[in-house]
Amino acid sequence: MTIDYQRLKQEINAISPSVTRDLEKEIKDLLDNCGLYYKCFCRVKTSASACEKIENRYSKGKTNYKLQDILGIRIVVYFKKDIPLCEKIITNNCEIDNISKDEEDDETFKPQRINYVCKMPPSVVNNINSELWTYPIDRTFEIQVRTIFSEGWHEIEHDFRYKCLDEWTSNYDLSRILNGVWATLDSKRLINRRLV
Repeated sequence: MTIDYQRLKQEINAISPSVTRDLEKEIKDLLDNCGLYYKCFCRVKTSASACEKIENRYSKGKTNYKLQDILGIRIVVYFKKDIPLCEKIITNNCEIDNISKDEEDDETFKPQRINYVCKMPPSVVNNINSELWTYPIDRTFEIQVRTIFSEGWHEIEHDFRYKCLDEWTSNYDLSRILNGVWATLDSKRLINRRLV
């Protein structure tokens, strides 16, 4: 399949911000009914980022690949103990396509990644130009669940490590140092919580 990336960028840039606002409102209404302390952020993936991701997968021979996070919601809860309730709300109210979740263990120091890929409600699909679906883009959206503490770290790690993976593969020592910084901060947070 040959992809006209210029046309794809135009289609993505034409997605109205109201589409994410409507989706965000649906999610917020569910969370507000439970009394959670949280922040919620929505976005349409930038056209440059979407095209880069698709092109990257296709260059690696993944010709069946479909982008699943053209729309994204990040739910940032104040307290780690609220994550299971947040996940229950998502699974009870959204049609889940797949879940990507890091299991925590005592040996690994990194923030937990919890990402749900959900089917877009028809109200959202119908408010996006149907031509977009002729490209390798799925009718799904991603919900990421984070704590405020891990949210800050994910922003750093996403921009400095994930977006530059090739530069990190030959710098194992620096990757280990970065993980050590996370471990130190997380340990201090846990100790302070126990002292309060």
